[in-house]
Amino acid sequence: MMEASSLEESAALDRLRSRLLSSGEFSNAPGRQMLAAYGGVDLCLLRFLRAQRDLDVRAAHAKLSATLAFRVQNGVGAPESMATAHRDGVGDWWCGTFAGRTEDGCPVTYWRFRCIEAEQLQQRFDEAQLKRFYIAWMERGLAVQREVVAERAAGCPGNVDIYDLEGVGWRQLSSGARLLSGVLSVAQEHYPENLKQAIVVNAPATFTAAWRVISAVVDKKTQEKFVIRRDGADQVLGTLLGGGSRRAAVWSHADLQ
Repeated sequence: MMEASSLEESAALDRLRSRLLSSGEFSNAPGRQMLAAYGGVDLCLLRFLRAQRDLDVRAAHAKLSATLAFRVQNGVGAPESMATAHRDGVGDWWCGTFAGRTEDGCPVTYWRFRCIEAEQLQQRFDEAQLKRFYIAWMERGLAVQREVVAERAAGCPGNVDIYDLEGVGWRQLSSGARLLSGVLSVAQEHYPENLKQAIVVNAPATFTAAWRVISAVVDKKTQEKFVIRRDGADQVLGTLLGGGSRRAAVWSHADLQ
């Protein structure tokens, strides 16, 4: 069970839980599946509460309802939808991979942007296919987080995303920024409190313009989770991933993908 971090948060959680019980909208199969996907009732509700200013219960309820409708509309969690996302082949052109966990259990995703081919993605796949794959990607992330919750009997500390811009030219950077902004906007809307920290490494001078594109679609709270470095940020990543040997293992895993 996920515990509230304060009396105020606990009271807001109780009110939100009561609203959902009285509405009955999460008592059907899609509603129960959504609550389970986000780690159980309390963890799911706390995610949406913490994403709202001042723990606004009404706003959190509205976001929960909108996300439930989004999941039903897109068949999220249905085995056939996941199978179709795999058959589409978008993953063969994706530049991100799941790369283990930090020492405190945060799932790590590693993005090698020099491998991105945004134009190829858009030419080969339509919007529905890209959206289907990204949803499957996010659902896989939730599954990893549920493993952490089950092992540690506590709330998942969130994802750590590492964006490596080594060797990235302006064309790749600008097209990648547009792709990433779409990714982050969907994540912010329907996968709240999913990100603990995002680290951009090997950022070129031209990243300033790309950051304007990205920051336009994410709120200030999410922007504050970004750390942007011109170098490889060895010290930051070493601390985050538990030393050089563990960092090397993560990089090796990512390279194998």
